[in-house]
Parts: sequence; C-alpha cells; structure tokens
Amino acid sequence: MSARDAPRGRAFWIGLGVGLAVMAYGFAGLLAHADATRPSQALIWLVGADVLHDAVFVPVVLAIGWLVGRLPAPLRWPLRASLVGTALTVAIAWIPLRGYGRITDNPSLAPLDYGVAIVSVVTGVWCVCALWAAFNVVAARRSRRATGVER
Repeated sequence: MSARDAPRGRAFWIGLGVGLAVMAYGFAGLLAHADATRPSQALIWLVGADVLHDAVFVPVVLAIGWLVGRLPAPLRWPLRASLVGTALTVAIAWIPLRGYGRITDNPSLAPLDYGVAIVSVVTGVWCVCALWAAFNVVAARRSRRATGVER
C-alpha cells in the first residue's frame, strides 16, 4: 500500500467505526427478523446488486465520464450537472414511477402521473444547463477575443 492509499486521520477511523456499527445493526436486524426479511433472499439481492453495479453501472459511468472529458471546457460542467441531475431525479422518483406501494382500493395514494412529472423535471434541468453551457461558450469566446487569441 502506498502512502497515497493509506487511511488519513481521525475522520477515516470515525467513519469506519460508524459505518461498521450501522452495518452490524442492519445485519442483526436482518437475522432477528429472519421470518420477515428472508436472509437468503437478501443475500441473493445483495450479490445481484453488486454484480449489476460492477458489471453495468460502473463501466457505463466511466464511459460517459471519458466522453464528457473530451468535450470543450465550457461544456463539461453543464453537461456533468445535467447528467447528475437526471440520475438523481430518476433515482429519487423510481419508486413512484414504477408504482410500488400503489393500492388500487386507495386512489389517493400516489395519485399523480409520475412519468410526466419526471420528464418535466429532467427537461427543466437540461434547459437550465443548456443556458449555462451557452453562457460559458459566449464567455469563452469573449475572453479569447479580449486576449487576442482567435481561431
């Protein structure tokens, strides 16, 4: 292990202790309520989620990050913000979008058309970031003209 990889300071050890305590509490709860939680199913889900994360999500995110890194500088941060905003919106809205928890006998529970709402929010995020990108491009051109560097 290089010096760069070595744990640094109290914050690491505090975070490690808190994280291990939370994991132990969750594991104890999983086992204590085995009839309701079905630990074998939880293990299968955990392994499947780990494989999905490592085999699908990480390569896709790395490829997108590599592509965004190739863009001109004025466009990078707005595009990153758009992608993060879209990912967060979809992650937060996934449960109502999929209709989990919806009960047919109770139409007042999750009554909205969440697909339209998500599209509206994502469209707003991309519009704001497009304006940000346009502002950055104009500012970069003005800066190049002011310094006498024209293409």
